Amino acid sequence: EVMMLQKQLSEIISSKLKLEVYKGDTVLYLSPDEILFLETADNFLAVHTAKEIYSAKQRLYELEEMLPSSFVYSYTPIYFFVNLFSPATTENVSTVTPST
Repeated sequence: EVMMLQKQLSEIISSKLKLEVYKGDTVLYLSPDEILFLETADNFLAVHTAKEIYSAKQRLYELEEMLPSSFVYSYTPIYFFVNLFSPATTENVSTVTPST
């Protein structure tokens, strides 16, 4: 019952939160349920969806307070958030490897 309530609350928050992302000169707004994971890469934030990788201007620490509880933060060896409850599929997901 608690898990169901937490999921419902997360869905309500997610429906209102939009993350501004960029693909070239195009600006888009993604809801958290569209995001598979976020990672730092080459001095920018890479936002991964099922089909695209976008960039964002925010820092991971800035998003920590905004993202719903379905996102889990990991910091070894790459800093990233993973959306555990994303309805997006993982087909055709590519990754960005940050330079050292």
